[in-house]
Amino acid sequence: MPAATLFDVAAEFPPPAARRGCYTQQLAARAAAPFAGRQRDRVLECLRFHSEGLTRGQIARALGMRLQSVCARVSELLHASPAPLAFETGDMRVSGGDGPGKVVRAALR
Repeated sequence: MPAATLFDVAAEFPPPAARRGCYTQQLAARAAAPFAGRQRDRVLECLRFHSEGLTRGQIARALGMRLQSVCARVSELLHASPAPLAFETGDMRVSGGDGPGKVVRAALR
C-alpha cells in the first residue's frame, strides 16, 4: 500500500468554515442575536429622547455603536409588527462627516 500524499490527506478534511456566503451570514446572525434586543431598545430610547429625529450616523455616534448595527436595528424598528416603532420622515440631513442621511423618528405610542 503506497504512503499517503499531501493531496490524499487534504481530501479527508472538510472545507474551512470561514467561507463567504449564506452560511457565514447565518452564523453571524446567530452570534449577534443575544445583543440585538438590547441594541434595538437603546436605539428606540435614543430616538424617543431626540424627538426631532436623528440620522443613522447620528444614532451610531450618540450610542457608540457601529453604523451597521444601527442600520439593522433601525430596520427592525421600521418593520416591527403589528405596528412600526419608528418611521423615516423623508427629510435629509447632513450630520458630521457623513453624507446626507434620512431622518428617523420614533413612532408615537
